[in-house]
Amino acid sequence: MVLSSKAFAKINLYLDVTGIRDNGYHNIKSIMQTVSLHDTVTMESLDADEDTRNIFLTCSEPAVPTGEKNIAYKAAAAFFREAGIDFYNCTIHIDKNIPMEAGLAGGSTDAAAVLRLLNKLYGSPFDSEKLCSIGATLGADVPFCIMGGTYLCEGIGEILTKVPSLMDCYIVVARGGEGISTPVAYGLVDEKWDRDFSCSGGDIGNLLMFLSHKDIDGIAYSMYNIFEDVILPSHSVASTLKEIMLDCGAVDAMMSGSGPSIFGIFDSEREAKLAADMAGGIAKAFICRPVGETENE
Repeated sequence: MVLSSKAFAKINLYLDVTGIRDNGYHNIKSIMQTVSLHDTVTMESLDADEDTRNIFLTCSEPAVPTGEKNIAYKAAAAFFREAGIDFYNCTIHIDKNIPMEAGLAGGSTDAAAVLRLLNKLYGSPFDSEKLCSIGATLGADVPFCIMGGTYLCEGIGEILTKVPSLMDCYIVVARGGEGISTPVAYGLVDEKWDRDFSCSGGDIGNLLMFLSHKDIDGIAYSMYNIFEDVILPSHSVASTLKEIMLDCGAVDAMMSGSGPSIFGIFDSEREAKLAADMAGGIAKAFICRPVGETENE
């Protein structure tokens, strides 16, 4: 049997670091939003003989590793392990559209799609809560990517609370310049705040209120990303992309995740197209729309 699923990217409407655990992981408070930019993950389950344990992974992007280090590969292995499936033979192909090392959860969303597809292929042994539990062992963004929509994400990202969804609008996502690894980004934040985050942050309460009121200007005013201050000064392309978004009429623009992708929120399709065209001169630019939970199934 062959199944395919869209693996949607995410943006962070709000992202703050609230502390560091003893194991070195950072606690966060974030509002994540699924957007329509997506990879496509296709899986096929083949007959498996005794002692067969095969996971074959391919990707349209040559730079993506296709062995055991790939998070989508790890997701398949984790599913079989948790499901008690000793022998398996499956293929995974990722048609890659989401830029890499961009703060858009490109790897995490592929892993989430693998978990959802395998669950369908094997008769749905797990509910969403269990899939998210498996996903949390792979990466902090995977549980959100399994659910999709609009969520408040806490802990290391695995504690999810549904919040009012972002209204329909145009979202331009652009990624250009040098990528940045998540550990490096967190290291820069640690240095800036001296590992004390009690005074950092915007006002997440305001953002939640404006989301409930579907107030696009209020939402834009309340967006926050703790990583901007430490990433944008050394990433001139990202800084320029933010300026382009604002100059073209975005109600606001901000970096997603630990960057360096920039997204702008527009209430006008004409302005969104203008921003995408201008950003396209120095970056990969995409016009997106918000995606809800049901579209992420």
